[in-house]
Amino acid sequence: MPQKKFTIKEWGFTERPREKMLLFGADALTNAELLAIFIGSGTPRESAVGLAQRILDRYNGDLERLSQVPAHELYHFNGIGPAKAMTLKAAFELHRRKGLPVQEDYSLFVLNGSEDCVRLFREYNDGRSDSTSWFLLANSNRRFLGLIELVAYVNGPNIPNLRDLLDTIQDHSASKLVFIRKVNQRAAMPTIKDIEFYEQLRVTSQHLGLDLMDFLMVSETSHCSFADLNLFPGLPYR
Repeated sequence: MPQKKFTIKEWGFTERPREKMLLFGADALTNAELLAIFIGSGTPRESAVGLAQRILDRYNGDLERLSQVPAHELYHFNGIGPAKAMTLKAAFELHRRKGLPVQEDYSLFVLNGSEDCVRLFREYNDGRSDSTSWFLLANSNRRFLGLIELVAYVNGPNIPNLRDLLDTIQDHSASKLVFIRKVNQRAAMPTIKDIEFYEQLRVTSQHLGLDLMDFLMVSETSHCSFADLNLFPGLPYR
């Protein structure tokens, strides 16, 4: 018979993370205990602190590295679902914004060309995530609405549930979109697989009434815009 795990509620009052913080302040808590407060609860076999410690161990205790992990990677930990993953991502995002100057109101940003998209993507996404693929969303007037990570994209055209993803984009009241892929090489040039994926994305977007304005490859020093190259029809900023 497996040994019963004690839940945090069964711990001594001063051993529980929230109560310990209330009595002694945040400095008295370990990183695992602080993380456990955001996680909220563990599983029948593991306390929230145990789960938090296991997550930290996975990334060698490196909070900076953990803060950049895509949400879907956290789902691999038993006891972490979308709600808890988003709570952790929100906590790290608040920390990232600490000390930053007041941000520009990106909702007023109008996308008039690829340079606008690249500038906005680099500013808005600075330090947020190491994900490689994104959708930049805009309304019918080309005003910026937000960014969505495309975590399933792995340098190829075979993306499961692409239609469901585009339905989600419509749920954000977006009618226009730009696909952006971050690349490591200095010269941001599309591959054959990128072109194949573009065609799949173009057809599905048209079917759903979404306007695909551009398909961008972005590196640290350059970018490549399908619209600027005029390689394919139907990609104007209008």
